[in-house]
Amino acid sequence: AAAAAAMKKMGAGSGKTEDAAASGRSDPAKAEAPTRKAGDLAGLLSDLKGKKTTVLGKSREDWKVFKRDENIEDQLEAHKKDKNRYTDKVAFLQRTELREHEYERQRKRGRR
Repeated sequence: AAAAAAMKKMGAGSGKTEDAAASGRSDPAKAEAPTRKAGDLAGLLSDLKGKKTTVLGKSREDWKVFKRDENIEDQLEAHKKDKNRYTDKVAFLQRTELREHEYERQRKRGRR
């Protein structure tokens, strides 16, 4: 009995679809439903695409706001252009060590 009540709520067993199929007409409510749903889904997807924020994007925006609020943008630009950066020093030391190593190898080979 509960299954029959659930079927009635869903429209199964009402005979509407069977009568419409027999007469050659389609049910207007069912014909409109897919297009309405597709339109609603397209609208929903476009809304989601506009509002989608990734963690990386949010972090980027937060960093911009922080730099602006703390007035450190000029300091960061100056530091970026500074020639005394740690990475530059490390790269210089690595190049120097490589040259010294090559020089020593050439000197040792010259003795033989």
